[in-house]
Amino acid sequence: MKIETLLLTYTAGGKNYRLKIALDFSAKELLQNLPGGISLDIKTAELPGGNRYQVRLRSETPASFRKIALAASHRFVNEDRVFLNGYQSWSLSEEVPAYGRYPGLNPIFTPFIRMFRLKRYGDYFFKRYSARRGMFHSYSYSYIRRADGSAVLTGSLSEKAGYTIVSYRTRRDTVLLEKDCGGMALDGEKTVLDIVILDGGMDEVFDRYFDMMRPRREVPAPTTGWTSWYYYYEKIDEKIILDNLKAFADKKVPIDVFQIDDGYQKAVGDWLETNSKFPNGMKPIAKAAVKAGYKPGLWLAPFIAEEKSDLVRNNPNWLLRFPDGKPVTAGYNPFNWSGNFYALDIENTHVRDYLRHVFDTVLGDWGFGIVKLDFLYAPALLPKYGKPRGQIMAEGMEFLREAAGDKMILGCGMPLGPGFGNIEYCRIGSDVALSWEGEHYKILGIQTSLSLRHFRFRERVSVFNSLMSTIGRFQLNGRVWGNDPDVYILRTPYQWLTPDEKKTLYLLNQLFGGLVFTSDNIAEYSPDELRLYMSQFPFRTKEILSCELSHGILHAGFRIGGKSGDTGQALEYILVSNMGETPSAQTLNGVFAEGTNLTRNPGFTLAPHETRVFLKPAPDDYAVMGSSRHIFPGSEIVSIDTAGHGVRLEYDPRNRVDGEVLLRVPDGKTKVKVNGAEYPVELTEFGGVARVKG
Repeated sequence: MKIETLLLTYTAGGKNYRLKIALDFSAKELLQNLPGGISLDIKTAELPGGNRYQVRLRSETPASFRKIALAASHRFVNEDRVFLNGYQSWSLSEEVPAYGRYPGLNPIFTPFIRMFRLKRYGDYFFKRYSARRGMFHSYSYSYIRRADGSAVLTGSLSEKAGYTIVSYRTRRDTVLLEKDCGGMALDGEKTVLDIVILDGGMDEVFDRYFDMMRPRREVPAPTTGWTSWYYYYEKIDEKIILDNLKAFADKKVPIDVFQIDDGYQKAVGDWLETNSKFPNGMKPIAKAAVKAGYKPGLWLAPFIAEEKSDLVRNNPNWLLRFPDGKPVTAGYNPFNWSGNFYALDIENTHVRDYLRHVFDTVLGDWGFGIVKLDFLYAPALLPKYGKPRGQIMAEGMEFLREAAGDKMILGCGMPLGPGFGNIEYCRIGSDVALSWEGEHYKILGIQTSLSLRHFRFRERVSVFNSLMSTIGRFQLNGRVWGNDPDVYILRTPYQWLTPDEKKTLYLLNQLFGGLVFTSDNIAEYSPDELRLYMSQFPFRTKEILSCELSHGILHAGFRIGGKSGDTGQALEYILVSNMGETPSAQTLNGVFAEGTNLTRNPGFTLAPHETRVFLKPAPDDYAVMGSSRHIFPGSEIVSIDTAGHGVRLEYDPRNRVDGEVLLRVPDGKTKVKVNGAEYPVELTEFGGVARVKG
């Protein structure tokens, strides 16, 4: 990719200017005086496999900018795939064909779209979509993946001056690296673009990109938990929460986080007043979670308030407002809340003081250790005070980081770029539904099989929509934060997923997530459901070796263990998932184990929405050949010690599932002692195998 020109549109000294400046990067710095008293400074730096470009503008008198963009050329070919990072957490993010189409909302559904304010959840009201081939855009980062698996990554190192949008015109071999600078006022000096372009292997370019990111936060270890929303929604009460906590404690389930979601507060915005369903407040619940050995978490939506809240009634001047004085509606929810909900003006010092008090109370007095912060896009719906949307969002995220102190943040409904370096976990997909595409919800009280997929609404509530972004954004997990792919569902009641769909959601979340939650009442699980649930422990780091989604079929290769700081053997796996709507015949080459079933060159047919996982056993003596104790066979084993008499298997203490482990035994042995018990050795086409019970 070659940057060729800088495009500027601005007003200075009462005059309008529109410039197209040819760029010559033979020197590392380009200085130029522009009309209207604007000074331009572009610095370039060579990087391993790429370059960094910093565009800085200075104005001696007030100026306003409407366009700031670097135009680049890139030769696209049919085999290229382009990754599009959606506007915020819930926005569909996926690879698309270089010459594919990516149209906006379906105009057929305009009345419904207007009624439910759907445009407010995405970028539809300020960024143009096109139905033409090869015209689409991405936020903060993007990449072009070639047929050989290498990639050209374009990424912003700072969103403090506004959202960076990578816009493609592939049929013209053009890429525009532009700043969403609507409303940007300049009176002084500002870095308006800070971009890297990196070329190399996928892991290589992402590692280099995030190594350059500042500030950085330590990424937490893989985390498991429970959250109340997707079983009870807002219909929680103190007894429901404590009963679920007791179920986890009684079964000694080794989750990390126990989180209370929406439904405890008097109204959205009135965070410090609990409703009548929580007569003792939230402090005793947090204390009970800590006593059970879990980190207590609480849901907040700090940047919005619903229309019937005391906050809106008593402090109308706290709301973000259009120039005509009308409040900015951030969305419409007549199902769980009181209808419209409004964005708060985070430039208002009273709003910030109130939110600091909320955080001090929740994280200090009440004793919660992590907050899930939702609907974070809201304060940046409108450029204001001479600041573009992205600058407002970046400053909002910095404020939340400061307000939370050293406690953990799970961001949700958040434009991703401004969150880099400010939070520990991030939702990276839409809310899941209780069916594959949300077909079982009622619209205006009428049962419908119509999916919001037909609306082309990229923030829709949907298992499929969520999983596509879980796959698309997997590179973020462990590099910048722990990915939250939303919950998995294993229960039988109050959901309409097939067994295959439930297992697909479970396995893909486990593979690509850094924070995995369920909302199921585990006390209601059948024995088989409880065994499947418990077989996720320990939840360990996965190193993704390959990930290819083609024609609806996902092939993902990954490794568990074997890296510095990790335990156990290095175990390699293949996951195959059918995200499509028709059965698909598959064949794997080599020896694989599915559970404890060993097969050479397995052939199988995947039903729609079905996923299967296979261990690829190593050829070493005493290697794990299969296991029924974990969803990823063998990852429950901490170490295999063969130094003494016999073999000692050490299991991770978080693994509480009994089952069978297959061990490869050296040729010539007819029996082997494992953990003090003697086992016969079966002579198979794969060599000697011992079936170890435990």
